[in-house]
Amino acid sequence: MKVDTPSKADGEATALVAATRGRHAEVVKRLLAAHADLSARDAFRMSPLAQAASYGDLDLMRWMLATNPDPALVRNAWGNAAEAGRLEALKLLAPRLIGEQP
Repeated sequence: MKVDTPSKADGEATALVAATRGRHAEVVKRLLAAHADLSARDAFRMSPLAQAASYGDLDLMRWMLATNPDPALVRNAWGNAAEAGRLEALKLLAPRLIGEQP
């Protein structure tokens, strides 16, 4: 099975989406190393980066940001972090929004 194959048992979520939702750090790290698709979405249209930002999980976010995600994913994650009141997540995302790399 490919790393990005959606699972019908998990609402069509990819392994990365499911691992992020479950906050399984080691699984997320391995999936990212295997080039899992960071733009995959869950049933609520949230990307793994947006999920991690809404949880305020800085480690997951750092690993995902290290893959240089599409700027649209970063903007989306910013919105989720802001809505959830995750100040540290916002600080981590801010340099990406203004074109700098942390």
